[in-house]
Amino acid sequence: MKTSGPFGLKRSVVNDAIAKRIHLVYVYEPVLKGLPSKDLPMECKGELDYDHKMWLLHRLIFERMQFYYLETKRTLKDRMAPLKEKLVVECFKDIEQLLSKHLTAKEEVVTEITETREIIKRFTRYLSDLEKVNVTMSGTREHVLMVNYLRSLEGSLDEEEAQFNVFWGQHKAILDHQMKLGYFLRSVDKVKGVLDGHLTDLLDPDISLGVSLEEALENGQKFEIYISKVKETADDYVFKLQEDGRELRKPVLSAGCSEVVDNPYQEKSSDRVATALKDVAQQYQIVMKKCQQKRDLYMICVKYYMSLKE
Repeated sequence: MKTSGPFGLKRSVVNDAIAKRIHLVYVYEPVLKGLPSKDLPMECKGELDYDHKMWLLHRLIFERMQFYYLETKRTLKDRMAPLKEKLVVECFKDIEQLLSKHLTAKEEVVTEITETREIIKRFTRYLSDLEKVNVTMSGTREHVLMVNYLRSLEGSLDEEEAQFNVFWGQHKAILDHQMKLGYFLRSVDKVKGVLDGHLTDLLDPDISLGVSLEEALENGQKFEIYISKVKETADDYVFKLQEDGRELRKPVLSAGCSEVVDNPYQEKSSDRVATALKDVAQQYQIVMKKCQQKRDLYMICVKYYMSLKE
């Protein structure tokens, strides 16, 4: 075996310390003694059927897929960011905007995963078609490694998708709960408006008591009908609010299953529901109290006119 000294060609390429550890060989026999023949290409008297063009092709596919997958992970992180923002609901309009924003983000995540999976499948089909054309490529280490790499990427993508589906099931349940809260708060405002309207009518000084016993009795009867309708309407509204309030206080369940979701907004939502129901109940009592006062006033009026007749 011929070897060059530590100087000459090696010295022009590397420094002396490294050059002393380098041995240049000009025949294959010493290499075969130092390295397994299965790791040496056939051109070097080994057993490895090595195709450099195929290696470059596989390397190109690997680098592109690695880029696509890393880009997908970065994009998914950006797409998930809006879904992890704090859900602040002050009115029904807020939750409508939040729901629209989050549904859009969810669709973007699904689209990103679907497109990345399609790219992986496209490369996999390309390798399969290439293998049919170039039969010598089948079973080579580069080809097997590349196929396994694509499978591992698809498996990782499946895990990402499964984790997202679990997250979305829980997140959607919280969104639905917040949507129900938004509906509830809107209903509370509506009921308050109805009760305020009744209270305004009851405080109207122009409500006629009548100038005679007959008028007082007639007007009193009409007022009793009015009170009955007011009470019936108010009772229905309040009962519905109480039912909705009980539903909102229940634990949130993940979409599609009975698993309880850790809802960070549950306590605050329950407090807002309790406060809203308390406000409506107080307003309801004020309206009912005014109704009774007007009823008493009619009774006094009727008794007064009856006393005049006697």
